[in-house]
Amino acid sequence: MQKYKIFIEKAYQMLKEGKDEETRTQLRDIILDQIKDRENLKKYNSEDYIKLGECCNLVGLYTEAVKSFSEAVRLAPNRDDAWLYLGKILQNNGKPENAISAFEKAIAINPNQYEAQEKLLQCKISTAFNTSSKDCNINNILFDGIVKLLKSNKDILGKIAFQPFFEWLYLYSITGMNYGGIVDNIHTSGELFAIKHVAKHIAPEKDPIVFDVGANKGEFSLKVLEYFGKNVNVYCFEPSILIFKELQLALKEFPNAKLLNIALGLGNETVTMYGHTSSSGLEVCPENVRKKAMNYTERVNFMRLDDFCKQHHIDHIDYLKMDVEGCELNILKSAQNMINSDSIDFIHFEFNHPSIYLKLFFKDYYDFLSPKYSIYRILQDGLCPIQNYSEHCEIFANSNYLAIANWIK
Repeated sequence: MQKYKIFIEKAYQMLKEGKDEETRTQLRDIILDQIKDRENLKKYNSEDYIKLGECCNLVGLYTEAVKSFSEAVRLAPNRDDAWLYLGKILQNNGKPENAISAFEKAIAINPNQYEAQEKLLQCKISTAFNTSSKDCNINNILFDGIVKLLKSNKDILGKIAFQPFFEWLYLYSITGMNYGGIVDNIHTSGELFAIKHVAKHIAPEKDPIVFDVGANKGEFSLKVLEYFGKNVNVYCFEPSILIFKELQLALKEFPNAKLLNIALGLGNETVTMYGHTSSSGLEVCPENVRKKAMNYTERVNFMRLDDFCKQHHIDHIDYLKMDVEGCELNILKSAQNMINSDSIDFIHFEFNHPSIYLKLFFKDYYDFLSPKYSIYRILQDGLCPIQNYSEHCEIFANSNYLAIANWIK
């Protein structure tokens, strides 16, 4: 028995130092042989069982490791380190709910057992999310638990051990706020909700005018035509020649859809635009970005929105929608006269990663629009007001916003 304990002690040190796969295999075989002899194990004390448990863990005998640490706490129930070891082996082997009580015992014995405190919080978070994952609905108890956990345990903030959790929480939070992850079509992006919302504010007797700037293949315009009634006039702006042809096919049955193969922007000029392929959307982007990623170009005619409206005798736009890869603010600036004269009721714009390369911030949009408009984030089933600007608004994942004129009731 003593020979076995001496070997365990030496092997424990070698394994802790990362030495010798042969020792690992040899130790595993010896442990498997010796643990069958329960009479020998009865001579072990708590310290021996902790060493044995560590060795079992290091060679992959997890069940035996749990048994060893359990014996250690049975023999010395007031050893906080024994409870810590038991909790760690349970946590590392996918049983955080069982590990919680072990860590709580360690902390009760030694309130300064900081490793146990950290592990306990990890297990509580893990258990809460494991429970919630069984149900796709929001678990109010879980939500309240996380809020209380974060408020009452400030020592988890800024700690390396909890960064995977906070990164996970951040990504799911911004996705839940309709940034980036679920804005891949008109339904999940909230654009359909926005169309329905604006349509409700259009008087039945009115002939509304809608600008779909960056009309692409016409999905947005088709929904406008569906929900705004037969009297709506939709001006569809799409600069890409190939995409414009698809737009023509999609809307050929709708005489009140006016298709324009031009772009709106700051000047009346012809500009080179760039795309990844001939079938992708076009962008105006800095030279350093073009060199890396943009292999396709087109020469595109630009026109100021104010000038277009004057040329076509348009004195009011009910709904201006823009999806133009970062050029939305330029279009707004080109509509300065229309905006100053209170002639645009609803402005729908995207804010996303092209703004990074163009050095634009959400604050630029907020400052430009907020004197006359209230701004909302568009969700799948509603509008979330942005009552005041803060740096937290600067999220460059794809998102949609609706600016509603202050004169709209």
